[in-house]
Amino acid sequence: MSERQSFWDFACEVYDNPSVQKVCLELQNEESLDVNCLLFCLWIAASGRGICEDRFWADLVSKCDLWQKEILAPLRAVRDSLRSKSFLTQDFSSSELRTGILEKELVAEKHQILWMESQHSAEIEKHEAFTAEECLQAYLDALPFRITAAGRKKVLSLSTIGF
Repeated sequence: MSERQSFWDFACEVYDNPSVQKVCLELQNEESLDVNCLLFCLWIAASGRGICEDRFWADLVSKCDLWQKEILAPLRAVRDSLRSKSFLTQDFSSSELRTGILEKELVAEKHQILWMESQHSAEIEKHEAFTAEECLQAYLDALPFRITAAGRKKVLSLSTIGF
């Protein structure tokens, strides 16, 4: 990865790996973790940009959590609901509606990613490079809740997946 690769480009490239996608979705569904925050940790480590102070992580997690709860989760819930309540959408293509909602969900994901990158760029100074594991640990430490031991193991497994 080049030091200049945007977070969006990196996230799309890394998330395209089926192993990363599987682990990220499991962590989102089982542990309520933010996939964009997980990918952000990997991007920071891969780019050699260093790690930010605890207050940065706490603020980032707080704002991303709000975005997830108020914007992304409702979009995802509607999309998932259409899948499970197909009897309500027999008069038109529920697939078309679901695809439209998915497109809006991806726009919202991209907005979050661009915002995260701008916050990082505004805050960060060059530091020595930190490993993906250290960045992921900083994210986990900033969460207002604790995840299971199995979840922690899955999170840290992301640091060993080639990117």
